Amino acid sequence: MNTNTITQVSKSLGISTRMLRYYEQVGLISSYKKDDYAYRMYDENMPLDLLMPVREK
Repeated sequence: MNTNTITQVSKSLGISTRMLRYYEQVGLISSYKKDDYAYRMYDENMPLDLLMPVREK
């Protein structure tokens, strides 16, 4: 299973880490922490495209 940090996910989606934490708080996404790693990790198969903000053209 490939994983990404909160920073990697936020940069790829163009949203803040604070927004990702909010999405996690309200139950839209979930993360986990590895025992030997202090950061939140996200499964790369999580449907993150649902969280991508709608951008005007």
